[in-house]
Amino acid sequence: MPRVFRPCGGETALAPALLPGRLDWPCAHARDAAILDTVALRMAESNEAGEIARAVAEQLGSLVPVVGVKLVIQDPEGPFHEAYSDGVRTPGVTPLELCGGDSSVLQNLIEHRAVVLEPAGAGASNGRGASAVAGVRSGDGAAAEAGPELQPGCLLGVFDGDGLTGVLALWIAQGHSLEPYRGLLARLSLQLSPTVRNTRLYERMKALHLSTLKGLSTALNAKDYYTLGHAARVATYVVLLLRELGWKDRLLGPSADAALLHDIGKLGISDRVLPKQGPLTSEEWDLMRQHPIPRWSPLSYACSAVCGHGGSG
Repeated sequence: MPRVFRPCGGETALAPALLPGRLDWPCAHARDAAILDTVALRMAESNEAGEIARAVAEQLGSLVPVVGVKLVIQDPEGPFHEAYSDGVRTPGVTPLELCGGDSSVLQNLIEHRAVVLEPAGAGASNGRGASAVAGVRSGDGAAAEAGPELQPGCLLGVFDGDGLTGVLALWIAQGHSLEPYRGLLARLSLQLSPTVRNTRLYERMKALHLSTLKGLSTALNAKDYYTLGHAARVATYVVLLLRELGWKDRLLGPSADAALLHDIGKLGISDRVLPKQGPLTSEEWDLMRQHPIPRWSPLSYACSAVCGHGGSG
């Protein structure tokens, strides 16, 4: 059976979660407010694209069974890339591909922020800006897979100003529709846009910090010739070991980066001690043993990457 996204803990922020099809909210406004507030809380807690996509999928899962989710985001250089995917197997990463190659659906998405997707043969446009489309197709024309068969769902646009910079696509179980929740979907798009923009800025900042730290690692090689290339070799072995252990690919990059930086604290060790020829005194060993402690101020923000390194010299 395909995975079905549900609210974490079975609750929204303001009221118990609805089982699909139940209508016991005081009113639609209260229902939408509960879902929007819960998604906003989840978004405020994380800058990770996957967490943002899951938050939307799980809260809409209190209304209909959501079985697949995919978030694509535009890179600063221009092309789109897949930022997160769960429960759906389709290679499409551009907004047009997610619209099934139908430019009219894409135009509706740009104009109305949210597009409801209907299964093949379900009918025409809903008349309120959300268009029907005969399923989502991949770039090679093959049907996307979300669960055992192609599923209907929706697309939520992510915007930066007037430009479309991302799309969150959701697939739902057959026999259900997000058509009654058009207004909620448009408001979720409004929530998504600044959050994903912040996520893009966060990723760029993180990449810049990591680039700086890798430059410092190169500087360490120049300072401590005894360990020349050591960090790069450790990073390579870490990736090989983690792959053998079955770790997911998305975890390999951060693990390799942490391994590359595991000795970076040696930059804070005195030049009198680090390259010393001959045995170290007990005081000098005490200094060397402090290199995994990220208290050297330029590296304090890298604590999460290096604090697990407990070598003793």
